[in-house]
Amino acid sequence: MDCCPVSSSMPHVAASNMPERKAHRMDALSSALFEIEVTEDTLVVTPVTNLGEFDYARFRTRFEAEAESLLNLWETTDAKNLIIDFHRTDYFGSTALGFLVGLRKRVQSRKGEMVLCCLSDHETEILAVTKLGKMWSICPSREEALQLIGG
Repeated sequence: MDCCPVSSSMPHVAASNMPERKAHRMDALSSALFEIEVTEDTLVVTPVTNLGEFDYARFRTRFEAEAESLLNLWETTDAKNLIIDFHRTDYFGSTALGFLVGLRKRVQSRKGEMVLCCLSDHETEILAVTKLGKMWSICPSREEALQLIGG
């Protein structure tokens, strides 16, 4: 499922090394659940593990902490666009879906675009069954997602 590989030449930097506003080059951050790349107007978020609720109590706490960190990063950038690249996952659950809906609202408030890319067949089916697939543009590759938002 490597339809959207992340560049290995991308530097990984700690959040404290990020500029307070407007990153003009692509910087990368890592957490337990997400890899995050920041450009001037776009965040590219790659979940690094399935976002399911198999061990709900433990997962929920971890997911909420990671989600809060991602939202804080969103608030400290001037990014208006968001790409969620699912090339490293096969599944997401209802908590993740709720989080995606919340992210969509934040992106819309900045008059930006939110695109999902590299969805597995299983993730595509989840969006179809929940009838949430029409909430976002969906692209088969990261490159197409970047083109769609003009990045």
